[in-house]
Parts: sequence; structure tokens; C-alpha cells
Amino acid sequence: MKGFKHLPGPKSYPLIGNLLGYHAPGIGRDPKKSPQIWKYFNQVYGPLVRLDLPGADPMVLVFDPGYAEQVYRNEGYFPNRPGFESLGQVRKTMVETGGLKGLIPSQGEEWKEFRTKVQYSLLHPKVIETFTTVIHEISAEFTEHVASFGDNADFTQEFYKWALESIAAIALGIAKEY
Repeated sequence: MKGFKHLPGPKSYPLIGNLLGYHAPGIGRDPKKSPQIWKYFNQVYGPLVRLDLPGADPMVLVFDPGYAEQVYRNEGYFPNRPGFESLGQVRKTMVETGGLKGLIPSQGEEWKEFRTKVQYSLLHPKVIETFTTVIHEISAEFTEHVASFGDNADFTQEFYKWALESIAAIALGIAKEY
């Protein structure tokens, strides 16, 4: 795998990054249509695409699961996986959490420390095995549910519902029907 700076993607410019290239023919630049734009990027640039968008850290879109492990391993010892800053801020100020943000919104050393403490109990194969049936059922229902949406549908809210139901089924033993 080449270094991060050598990954393909839309042309990047100082200050605006590759904002000008963040579009796809017939789709435009609408952030709500990002999955369709990313599909176009996958076709044009291949399985790894670098994005430099203003106001955000550079990111890599991974379209081939075979590359995912390599990308994660090359993030370094303290990865930065943005996207949950508001959740982190809320958890940091909550008395109940003792100022800890938790695994998802944490970054750097705080993330590594938290991950080390929970890794075995969350990722041990025997623990994961207990949830595969319910997650498979939820995923099958979700696939059936979205099958009729069409190619240009915005799945964002549906993915949020699927993620929430999956987490609730694991954490609370609660699942709902679509």
C-alpha cells in the first residue's frame, strides 16, 4: 500500500482541498448524496480514495474490505477517527461518566487506554458469537426493508435506525420490527 499522500482522489488545492472535485455526473455536490458520489469515486479512483475537505481532517474512503485492515494498521498507535465530537463533549461534561468520553468519541491516548480495557470483553470470539444470530436477523430485515427504496434513495436515516436497533439488541436485548 502506498503512503497516504499518494492515494488517488479528486485534485486538491490549498485551503479548499478537493471541494471542487467533490461531485459526480448526474448527482452533483449534495452532501446528502455522498454514498452515490463515493460510488462514483470508487469507479474512477479505485478501492482507496483520499479526500481533503475544508474544515475536516484528511480522510480515506475504503471500498475494498481487503484493504480495511491495512488502512487501520497504518493509522498508527493512536488513531484519529473523527465524527463524534459532539457526543464526546456531552459525555465529557456528564457527572455520571466521570468526564470519560467512552470508546466511540475518544481520540488518541484516551481512545487507546479505553480500548485496551474493553477489548477482550467486547471482541472475544465467544462473546461475538452470542450476538451473530440476532444481528443476522436484524440485517436481513433491514435488507428486505430497503430493497424497495431504489438506487437514488437517501439511506442515511435508515442506516441510523439499523445501527440503533443493532446496538439496542446487543446492549439491551431489545429489537424492533420494520
